[in-house]
Amino acid sequence: MVTFLMDTAELVVGLLPEISADLDISVSSAGLMVTVFAIGMMVGAPLMAMATLRLPRRFTLIASLLVFAAGHVIGALSPTFALALIGRFVSALATGTFWAVGAVVATAAAGPAASSRVMGVVIGGVTLANIVGGRRCDLRTHRAGTQRARPRRGGRNGRGPRLVVRARPRAARGRRAA
Repeated sequence: MVTFLMDTAELVVGLLPEISADLDISVSSAGLMVTVFAIGMMVGAPLMAMATLRLPRRFTLIASLLVFAAGHVIGALSPTFALALIGRFVSALATGTFWAVGAVVATAAAGPAASSRVMGVVIGGVTLANIVGGRRCDLRTHRAGTQRARPRRGGRNGRGPRLVVRARPRAARGRRAA
């Protein structure tokens, strides 16, 4: 569920004309929002995984989701293109962190016999977001306009930390979760 929520907010390609109009920039310049996110993910995953290695995993997942949501809200409410890019980059770093730590948590919770299946479920959230979630959000944004829809789109990701707090691996049920 969390990967679905994250991926629906990260997809902005269908919104580039609206974003360019809102920020008074060209569509090709607005495309930098996609590039900056990709660079942030590429840099963020390994660096943030190493930087958070000694932190509790659950804390790291929750913190990355909060930073992700904050980055999207900052980017969505930004009056300037530069601030929107900073918001995208911050969100991308948090996404890289979530993916790196989330993959470890998911496979460890599932155990060796089911780790591949669990990663399939995690990636399934991304697949659904690409097929359904992003398109649905794009349609809403086209109707409402980006200045109204983008903050809701980013803010919706505030649900992610609650999902992580509630999630407990089977082995941890009945005793304190790590």
